[in-house]
Amino acid sequence: VPAQLRMYQSVTLEAEYMEDGEMTGVPVEYAVSGANPAAYTVEESGNILTVTCWGGSTTPLTVTASYGDYSTSAEIYLKGI
Repeated sequence: VPAQLRMYQSVTLEAEYMEDGEMTGVPVEYAVSGANPAAYTVEESGNILTVTCWGGSTTPLTVTASYGDYSTSAEIYLKGI
């Protein structure tokens, strides 16, 4: 996960729940929060999430992937011009 995205940049993230070191193929849920909603868009397709930066935000975007009681999060700073 990149630490930051500049205006018009995108990143594709993929999360997978694993058991005993093996991918299970079960769907994970994504949640985004924090950053100004006008500064980014997200597109979700299965376990893949694409984030596109459209402008800056003083608060970073937090992306959380979860399955059941398990979750992981990452912060991405969105940079404007």
